[in-house]
Amino acid sequence: MKHHLSSSFSRLMGCGFLIGFAFFSAALAAQEQWQPWPDDTFASSCPESVLPDGAVARLGTRRFVAPGIVVWMAFSADDRSLLSVDFESGQGEAFFLRAWDASVGSQTGVWTFPRDEDAGEILVAADPASRVLAVRHGKTKVLLWDLVQHKALKVLETTCPPTCLKFSHDGKRLVMGTEEGTAEIWGVEKGERQATLESVKEPVSGIVFSPDDRVLIFDDGGTVATSHRLDNSGWRDALRISVRRGFTELAVSADGAHLGIDYSEEHFQIYELETGKHVKTIPSDADRARAGFVVALRAVPEGFDCVSHDGILGARLLTNHAEGSGTSTSRMSVHRLGTTVPPDWSLGHSDGIWDVQFLTDRNTVVTHPMFFDHYLVWDLANRRVRRVRTDHLMATAASPRVGDFVAAERFDSDPIWPDTLDILDYRSGKTVQVAKDDEFPRRWSTYSANNGMLAYVNPEERAVCCWDVQKHSLVRRIALDAEGCWDIALSWDGRQLAVVGDRGQIRFWDVPSGQLVLNWEGDRKKEPNSLPGFFVDFWPDGRHLALADYHGTWRIRTIPSGRVVARIPGGGGHTAIAPDGRFTAIPDREGNIRLVDVKACKILDCGVRHAGGMDVLVFSPDGKYLASAGWDMTVLLWDVERLKQMAADREKARRPTSKRCLRRSRGVPLAPLGRWPG
Repeated sequence: MKHHLSSSFSRLMGCGFLIGFAFFSAALAAQEQWQPWPDDTFASSCPESVLPDGAVARLGTRRFVAPGIVVWMAFSADDRSLLSVDFESGQGEAFFLRAWDASVGSQTGVWTFPRDEDAGEILVAADPASRVLAVRHGKTKVLLWDLVQHKALKVLETTCPPTCLKFSHDGKRLVMGTEEGTAEIWGVEKGERQATLESVKEPVSGIVFSPDDRVLIFDDGGTVATSHRLDNSGWRDALRISVRRGFTELAVSADGAHLGIDYSEEHFQIYELETGKHVKTIPSDADRARAGFVVALRAVPEGFDCVSHDGILGARLLTNHAEGSGTSTSRMSVHRLGTTVPPDWSLGHSDGIWDVQFLTDRNTVVTHPMFFDHYLVWDLANRRVRRVRTDHLMATAASPRVGDFVAAERFDSDPIWPDTLDILDYRSGKTVQVAKDDEFPRRWSTYSANNGMLAYVNPEERAVCCWDVQKHSLVRRIALDAEGCWDIALSWDGRQLAVVGDRGQIRFWDVPSGQLVLNWEGDRKKEPNSLPGFFVDFWPDGRHLALADYHGTWRIRTIPSGRVVARIPGGGGHTAIAPDGRFTAIPDREGNIRLVDVKACKILDCGVRHAGGMDVLVFSPDGKYLASAGWDMTVLLWDVERLKQMAADREKARRPTSKRCLRRSRGVPLAPLGRWPG
């Protein structure tokens, strides 16, 4: 059975990603060492990781997972917590300050900062002691927040929009660079503007203090660095140094005598602060460190984004992006410095989860992270995980499962579109069959796989190709008409093929003979629900076809009559069908999971949810387990029999409330699966 999310959605989401991925050179398929199960050592002390009732295992961990795009991280003043600021993609009207227990990764607090719609660029800064946070609150407003008592202190209003924020080393001053090329100095305690320093009229992009906080340097967009000194009469203009555009950082030496300008990987230039004279250019970070330059009071080791005040712990931001579903998720990690840092993937998924598959031994689960060159293999019996790296594009519609193998795209000669289709061994990631151009024409779009048969669409030749994976041969090439193709499905025995046209018509072919055996014509005016944009799949019995539209409703039709015999609300393309066809699993936007007893025509309210929402639902081959892949970067494995019992208990507790039944379709009697007409 195919994974419904892997057709229409991936075509819409994947186009922009393909171009970027084409220029990414991934390593060849390689297995890495097994790592212990990431959530078995702290579940009892981390509330977010305690399994909900009905779940038997969690693949991955919810440690340090923020439901937003993280823009700032730092350790608290007492180093017991990791602090982060994030916002939700597409919902930038608020920031969220989160506190995490640094030892176990559970969220211990969250506070919301309102943000004006016209606030502009996101600006966040904290004093070195992690006691005061500054967040751009509006177009010309900056909010000061007490990180110890977690309360608002002041709202500072600048004369023009700020472009960068910087605290002095002692935390007593906050400097705001502005769009007009000025630097406004504010006293943190009283929230009063102390001085406004002028430069040329270009936006300020960088600010740095000397270690004693008596020299302040800022630039005007990357052409001139202006130095100001603090004496008894206040801040005075010391000198201006012309610099080349393209630098990434300003730094002051530990003795306060030299200014360093970092041009990323190119070089690092050093100037005298008293005279502005260029001293020398050094090539590397190592030389920079030997030259006595520091960016902050605590040096941050390579690979880490911040360190604790006592220098024992380091924090890393592993993943930070917006999901295709409109949500955004970030993962952080905390490690003891000086010890071996485990690989990022040993924590589970460092990205969203695109697909979940059970292998035939029933003790192995494979998960596909979004937009990555690898997948994870989970050994359920031994509670361990391993990453398999591959140079194939695993995150598109090109990953339907055929037994313990997977069909995957890769870039060969075409730099823009994947032009080769291979069959990989799921356990090792090795290619067991290489596609040939005459057998797998380029730029296919839609896939379906069942019972050792793989079907794919070649939009250029307007044909569906059916490939026998076991025999390594092309079985059938079926030409499409001018209406094109929106989605396809193979029956569970691999002998029937259903093709949804762009106008909503559905046509059935017998794969062995290649004959068109049935045609359901669509009509946009008469059947608005049959418009392109829905998913299609065969019911396990082969006598019914399931159609899911973008509104989240399944319509089950008999073959060959086409009569709608049942409607299942909710879930849409995320709905899973059990191997015996008796149950389906449907989620809602909040992540609640419900089972539908198709034979009894009843929705079973299990009262369970995958917190935060989910993208994927998949039944195991024996139907005993249900996997849900959530936006929290974890996969939950549910005991289906336990879910049924929980639903029965909830229904018994609600009696004598009437049973919840599926909606009947107009004029069509609702009957159990075994007696459906047709």
